[in-house]
Amino acid sequence: MTRFLLILFIFPILTSCTSAPEMEKSEQPAPQLVLNKTDFATLPGWNRDDLQTFTQAFTRSCERINRAPSDKKFGALEEAGTYQKWQTTCHKFLALQNPSNQTLHQFFEQNFTPYAVSANDEPTGLFTGYYEASLKGSRTRSQIYNTPLHARADDLIMVQLGEFRDDLKGRRIAGRVIDGKLKPYESREKIVSGNWPHNDKTLVWVDSPVDAFFVQIQGSGIVEMDDGTTMRIGYAGQNGHPYYAIGRELIKREALTKETV
Repeated sequence: MTRFLLILFIFPILTSCTSAPEMEKSEQPAPQLVLNKTDFATLPGWNRDDLQTFTQAFTRSCERINRAPSDKKFGALEEAGTYQKWQTTCHKFLALQNPSNQTLHQFFEQNFTPYAVSANDEPTGLFTGYYEASLKGSRTRSQIYNTPLHARADDLIMVQLGEFRDDLKGRRIAGRVIDGKLKPYESREKIVSGNWPHNDKTLVWVDSPVDAFFVQIQGSGIVEMDDGTTMRIGYAGQNGHPYYAIGRELIKREALTKETV
């Protein structure tokens, strides 16, 4: 599978979590989440944080929050309240005009409450988070920067099959129209080798084919450019071929085992 990338001039705030395996009946019950109010002064690095990199992402979040029913609960936690509370805060935030970093700190200190998280009075624990790939790149190809990250092709068509038949919900295909018929898109092998019509549609050149591979799997990342700027990239589409995990191939080649992968 090949994924195409799109430049994003926003700071994505994304998280993910995994579910724990089902416990045996003899095991102890799962620890209970405990939230205790605290204050911003206790947050390490709070006064040094540059919140201006956060404004575009929160603005886009507020646009979605403001469209939700006001009486709907904002998630499972009671402390999160309803969408109405968040909408009130979002209106205040959107009213700010080019706020400085100091103004943003004041806004959050006045409108949000930090909580210390623990489980069964244990002060330490594990949070899973969203991995953002970091790459080095250039807008021009060179001996160092010679691996392309491609933009989404203009003729790529992605189809959610569930929109046509209920029994196909959750399934999708992608391809291009040739002579009025939807045909499969090129494989990753052809795309990587440049054997496709849009080989010149390159967003950025990076210095590592391995990093390029993993950012295509991950779907987003940040590229540190050779001119000192940064470029954020994100998922924009895929060629429709099934994903084949690299770990599976490494096991097949006996480079790794199921235990070490």
